[in-house]
Amino acid sequence: VARKASWLAAGTVAAEPVEYQKPIPITFSLDYTLVSDYMWRGQDLTRFSHGPSHQGTVGAEIDLGSYGRAGGNVWFQFQEDYNTHGSLKEVDYTAYYGYTVEAIGLDIEVGFIFYHFPHIERANTQEIYTTFSWDDSILWRALGLDVKDPILNPFASFYFDIDEAGGVYGEIGISHEFALADMG
Repeated sequence: VARKASWLAAGTVAAEPVEYQKPIPITFSLDYTLVSDYMWRGQDLTRFSHGPSHQGTVGAEIDLGSYGRAGGNVWFQFQEDYNTHGSLKEVDYTAYYGYTVEAIGLDIEVGFIFYHFPHIERANTQEIYTTFSWDDSILWRALGLDVKDPILNPFASFYFDIDEAGGVYGEIGISHEFALADMG
């Protein structure tokens, strides 16, 4: 009996840690932002209002495993105005599908956005979009650098209005996230 107990104890110590598995592959998100000016694609959409802009998003995304991911969200903008005491100015509905080509670190997302402006007649419009983003840490590792996380995060996004405006908007850029110093 003593030998069996010590064998079990040794087996427990030598066991590999088990990774946490989400019980369901769905992620929910909730966001709130308060800004003094609502800037959208270079335009100040609050220039005629005289108060802060409340913005929020509620979303969900499902992990489709090797088939990518799909999700959607609802974004709103509530504008405070000293004359009208505020009102709901915009609600956007987004649905998307994304897939990452792991071998080269390329993430591709395609989606649909419906823009709803409750107080402006005939202003609602719709867009389809695609975004390409690249995990550039793959390049740095190929060049022999010991890099675990992306550095530049290059991306390109293209939006095509398919309704009221009939326009095209593109954006190309880089971004890098970093943690602020611990202030505590």
